[in-house]
Amino acid sequence: MAKRKENQDELCARDWLLRQGYRDIRRPSSDPPDFVVDGVCAVEVTRLNQRIVIGNDGQSVGEEEVRIPLRRCIEKVVKQLGVPGNERHSWEISCEYDFAEPLPNSKTVARQISKALAPLTEPYNEAVISDIHSRHFNYDKHAGEISYLEIPHLCLDCGICLDLVEVSDKPAKFIVKDPSDGMGIRLSTELESSIKNRVLDKTITIRKQSKVGEYSSWWLVLVDHVCHLPITILSEHELSFITDLRFDFWSRVVIISSLNPDWQYELHSR
Repeated sequence: MAKRKENQDELCARDWLLRQGYRDIRRPSSDPPDFVVDGVCAVEVTRLNQRIVIGNDGQSVGEEEVRIPLRRCIEKVVKQLGVPGNERHSWEISCEYDFAEPLPNSKTVARQISKALAPLTEPYNEAVISDIHSRHFNYDKHAGEISYLEIPHLCLDCGICLDLVEVSDKPAKFIVKDPSDGMGIRLSTELESSIKNRVLDKTITIRKQSKVGEYSSWWLVLVDHVCHLPITILSEHELSFITDLRFDFWSRVVIISSLNPDWQYELHSR
């Protein structure tokens, strides 16, 4: 039987287990669990992420499934453009898009972004920068939003908006930031929803397969893609939902970061 491959979240969990001092970490032939530690402890791994509904059909996907392809598209475009014409400075490119809408055709996105940013590769000229802003700014969409008048804000026909921020960085280059929906999120709300859903889903799955009694204990490792920072940055009030969670047969539930290997949050332990 072919060995099951580990996804990125499982690799994060394996590294975390190794840092805890465990060495007997095995990958069973069937799933669940994802790992067995010391032959007796079953470890399940799952992702905490922000979910969004695409269009009107109710389909829910992880936000990164929309954000990552969009970022890669922009990175490909700017790589093909080359370098900015302002030799001593770079441009940070922030992208806003309504993730609840399906992404437009990638060729359309690439063509419109390339055309909009092309003037930045010419010798630096403040008049050119101002012209980029005035040609692409949607005054109806951003009526009364004074902040958008301070930096070039490009509203493209495909629905994507780009903010351009000039920064001191040598050699000059384009720096693509993570796309967002421009709305911001309440971290505690997203975290609460994701934790409750993932704990419930994993509990139902393992009970349906009658796997609970096969191991002396079960651990659930939640890999955080919501906060990206230690959730202790949230207030005690924002984290109060944790006391209401039901953990069923789980003997330990821990949150680890998808980006920072140096922190963890013990959600539950007995």
